[in-house]
Amino acid sequence: MITNISRRLTTGALAIAGSVAAFGFAGTAQAAQLNSNIGYIPIGDVSYTGANLAGATSVTFPVTNFVNTNQPLYLGLANDFFSGPLAVAIMSAVTLTPLTFDLTAPDGVAGGGAFTVTFTTASGLATFTATSFTTATATSNTLDLYINGTTTGNGFDPSPTSLLVNLNQVGGPGGVVNASTTFASPPTTTNVPEPSTILGILAVAGIGAFARRKS
Repeated sequence: MITNISRRLTTGALAIAGSVAAFGFAGTAQAAQLNSNIGYIPIGDVSYTGANLAGATSVTFPVTNFVNTNQPLYLGLANDFFSGPLAVAIMSAVTLTPLTFDLTAPDGVAGGGAFTVTFTTASGLATFTATSFTTATATSNTLDLYINGTTTGNGFDPSPTSLLVNLNQVGGPGGVVNASTTFASPPTTTNVPEPSTILGILAVAGIGAFARRKS
């Protein structure tokens, strides 16, 4: 009798443990990293310190920034920020903290802290936190700022993310600085061939094709 009771208790405990484990696994399976792509722009003047954008040591954005692009697909899959529980509305506000990105600090903020960008989704706030950045300057009037980091929030796991900030000064120093930013998670790559490299590749390919035709 005692043996039967012991077996039943053991079986019941195993069943409960299995149910708890299955429930925990199901809860974990529901969370996933973002697949998101969205764009935002500032309303107001963008300024910088330095002789020109090529030599800028910091960039300051206005208080008001808003979402201006949001496509249904990213990397061939549904864009999490386009619709559903993580939807981000066009014209919704984007919060930058601080407003100045310091190019002398690894994470955009000198003396501690980090540069953050926050969106409002249908499930709450989603916040990108910068960890590193690189720059690429085409001319003294343009600057591409690639910021890497992690996005956290409700309804998804912490996700590696990149911000591509395009800055363009019309007419050189003293002119208006236009800015646009693309949020991408998973991050976009910065290894994009320069136009001259692309032309070189096409030229080599053309020579190869011509040689094959002659043979």
